[in-house]
Amino acid sequence: MSSLREIKVLSSRQPHPTWAFHSRFAATALTLTSCAPHAAAPDASSDRVQYTQAVAPSTGTPESRLSRCAAIADVQLRGDCSLAITQSVGIRGVDHARAWCPRAEVGIWKDECFFASAESAGMRGDLSGATELCGLSGTYESECRFHLFQLVSQTSALNAPNDALTAEQTLEALLSQYGLPNDTPGSPTTRRAWYCTILKRHGVRSLEWCAPLSDLHRPDCDAAARETMRTLPAQAAP
Repeated sequence: MSSLREIKVLSSRQPHPTWAFHSRFAATALTLTSCAPHAAAPDASSDRVQYTQAVAPSTGTPESRLSRCAAIADVQLRGDCSLAITQSVGIRGVDHARAWCPRAEVGIWKDECFFASAESAGMRGDLSGATELCGLSGTYESECRFHLFQLVSQTSALNAPNDALTAEQTLEALLSQYGLPNDTPGSPTTRRAWYCTILKRHGVRSLEWCAPLSDLHRPDCDAAARETMRTLPAQAAP
């Protein structure tokens, strides 16, 4: 009850003239502020319309569609829009990627454009161009190089000779070429897949094939050989 009386007493006191002035000033400022026009919030529906029109090939040239993307207020949507346009051109060739990917929104969108274009170049067999574009993919460079390595290693394993030491040297050279370490948590899986492809290709059904390999490679080759012996019929050997 004493607190309630104190509140009543305090509320009955006349404010200091200076406080009264500031109170009137604050009230006036609030009134003026409430009457001032507010900046319009971004129109999400308008952004979606712009995006839909921009990504539709029938809307116009890539140049004009990219201009539509630039008018989108939402940063994420604008970036996705610019990626859709630039990537659709960049994947056509390395020269196209060089010219168009830098026009995507700076950040993950530009990086992803180069990443997708690098994969496309690799699928076409342009490994030099794909490697160059991977080097421009920023955030995705390591992932890009690994994807390119996977693409190349599949073909290399199928063409590898029936010789364990040559197979090891070839794999290590590929890892080095694409800037990949050989001691990551996923490295054993990569080595097993590599040797499994080679062993199946040559119809090898023996652990002895893996004997000449280094201590790093032999356990994974042994695992691949056991898998091959379990799944490859004896008559499948060429």
